[in-house]
Amino acid sequence: MSEPTIEDYYVEDRTFPPSAEFTAAALLGDRSHHEEAAADYEAFWARQARELLTWDHDFHTTLEWDLPFAKWFEGGTLNLTQQFGLRSNNAATGVMTWSGATIRNQAAAGTSIQVDAPLTVTGTGAILDTQDAGRGFTFRQNVLGGGTITKNGAGTLTLGTAQDTFDNDSVAVVVNAGRVVLAKPSTTTIHALGGTSTVNAGILQLAGTGPDQLFYGMQLKLNGGLLDLNGRNGVVSTLISDTPTVAGTVANDGAGVATFTVGG
Repeated sequence: MSEPTIEDYYVEDRTFPPSAEFTAAALLGDRSHHEEAAADYEAFWARQARELLTWDHDFHTTLEWDLPFAKWFEGGTLNLTQQFGLRSNNAATGVMTWSGATIRNQAAAGTSIQVDAPLTVTGTGAILDTQDAGRGFTFRQNVLGGGTITKNGAGTLTLGTAQDTFDNDSVAVVVNAGRVVLAKPSTTTIHALGGTSTVNAGILQLAGTGPDQLFYGMQLKLNGGLLDLNGRNGVVSTLISDTPTVAGTVANDGAGVATFTVGG
């Protein structure tokens, strides 16, 4: 009877290549990145950082390594909200997905961040904080997914531009502060807002062109604040307040005549 033995793997020389199916589905299907990094890893990571991120101030030193301490990208400054606004997380489709958490505009005062890609919003955890009246966001394409964006902060969120022909008929907003501007060239098939939306404080303002910034089948809860028709027409299926003793105001602060229809 032989004695049991213990295999010694102190010196490991085995390899475990991936399957062909795994390689075919991988984001990187060859060894080019590995070989580039092995040849000069500082240059590799410097290129990755500059190509994949937008820097407010470029870094002057890629890596300072004083064992056991390492400092990467010294001298560089990033604004994370700018990365969100100007970069897509899906290079194939250009669609960004936002399923929760808070996005704040902490760029320089007076800066409005332009989001130039379609945005999919899911659930009710997406919070947009414009911080103060001098900062804002503009979503220049369609907002999909049927989720809700909660708007905090004194600045402005603008949904749409004069050139934006994308429909937002499933997105909803909750306005807690500041202003949400609906600014699409609206038609019966192009709307800036379509999901059940709520104004608790601040202003929901019609802008852009056409009478269909609000999807005619949507419900609007006016718990406080103001719906400003701004010289435009609007239609909703239902206008209510969650607290009947306290409600917001429908007004027309624009120069033209405005008509607001409920249940039309």
